[in-house]
Parts: sequence; C-alpha cells; structure tokens
Amino acid sequence: CRRAGAWGEAIDLLRRMAERGLPPNSYAYSTAVSACADGGDWVRALQLLEEMAARGAAPSVHAYAAAIRACDRGGAHRQALKLLLRTMPRRGVRANDYAWNAAISACARAAEWRLALGLRGRMESGRRGAPPPNIYSYNSALSACDRASEWRAAHAIYESMGRLGVPPDRVSDNALLSAYARVGRWRESLAHLDGVQHLGRVH
Repeated sequence: CRRAGAWGEAIDLLRRMAERGLPPNSYAYSTAVSACADGGDWVRALQLLEEMAARGAAPSVHAYAAAIRACDRGGAHRQALKLLLRTMPRRGVRANDYAWNAAISACARAAEWRLALGLRGRMESGRRGAPPPNIYSYNSALSACDRASEWRAAHAIYESMGRLGVPPDRVSDNALLSAYARVGRWRESLAHLDGVQHLGRVH
C-alpha cells in the first residue's frame, strides 16, 4: 500500500485489523503514516501519530520522520517544525537526518529561507542533538533561498559546502543557478557555469 501511495488502503487495513481483534503494532502504524506522506495527507498522518500513542504503540523515529515528510508534501511547514522541535523532544524521540531534512524541505517549499537556514545551522552545530547535515540538507536550504530570491544566501551556502566536507552536486548547481536567474544575476550564472564545466559537472 505504502509503495503505491495508496494511503486510503493502508488506513483501511488498520481499521480491519482492529475490528478483527488484531491491534495494529508500531510497524503497521508507521507504514500507514508513510502512506499518508506519499499522498501529502499531513492531517491524517498526525492523527495516526496520536492514535498510536493512545493505543500504547509509541511512535518511532521513522513514524515521526514520515509524518514530517507528509507535512512537507502537504505544505504544512509549521506543523513539520512543531513535530521536529517540540513533539519529538517532549516524547524522548531523537530525530534522525531524514526528519531534519524533511523539515528543511518543508520550509523550502514555503520559501521560508530563514527557517530552513536555521535548521541547517542547528545541524552544523549539533544543537538539540541534531545530526550533521548532508547533501540533502544543503540542497534543501539552497532550494529555500532560490524560492525566496535570496541569491546571496544561496551563494554563501554553496561556497561553504566544500569547506564543510559536503561537495556540491548537480542539484546544488541547479539550485544556485536558479537563484541567480530569478533575480537576473547573469554574470554570476555564467561564471558558475564555467566553473562547473571545468569540474566536469556539465549541465
């Protein structure tokens, strides 16, 4: 059900299990939450998390990460941040890089570039037990700056990646080029294209 994105069928399966006296376990709930994420149904994903807790099936880090991804796909960045920064710590669940990156992506989708960069900064410093950022963290932060037309911030992020041991890839290049193009920084765009062609990352 989850792989097909058929979240309705996954949730229906939970109901049938309960009706037959087979209480859904944490794995079954996590699968249903992931199905909601595939469909971007963040409201149902959050309802399932609460239902899990009420039934004594403590949500795992994977369930929370999937719920944050549902918030990302459903355009609910505030709910994603609440899960990451309030709900998970309160319930003693340490967020993994998947959860952090999904929250950054949710902020990027909403063009909330300062929030996205703030989360990336926490990952770099290890605050709140955050894992170190990876290429997905930086690319989501770049996307946030692109959507918000913040080309200088995008440039700064891109320049810092190599120094911090996370070399840019083609997704990084495209996000930076888009940020330049969005505000008509054609000189910077051409200079960047020359640079990536020299490195063999031809677009």
